[in-house]
Amino acid sequence: MTERLELERVDRGPGETDLVSEAQAERDRAAGEADLVSEAQAERDRAAEDREVWAQDWADRAAEVHKVWAQDQAGRAAEVQ
Repeated sequence: MTERLELERVDRGPGETDLVSEAQAERDRAAGEADLVSEAQAERDRAAEDREVWAQDWADRAAEVHKVWAQDQAGRAAEVQ
C-alpha cells in the first residue's frame, strides 16, 4: 500500500510571518530588477533609433554637398567652353 504524504501546515508563530515578508520582499526585488531590464532595453532601442536618425541626417547632408559640388563643377565646365 502506498501512503500519500501530505504537507501539514504548522503554525510556527511570528517567525513564519517574517518568512512571508522576506518572500514578498524578494518578489518585489525581482519585479524591480525586471523593470530595470525593461528600462535598459527601452534605452537601447532609443539609442539605436537616434543612431539611425543621425546616420540618415549625415547621408542627406553628404548627398546635398555632392549635389552642390556637382552643380558647381558643371558651371565651371560651362564657363571654360
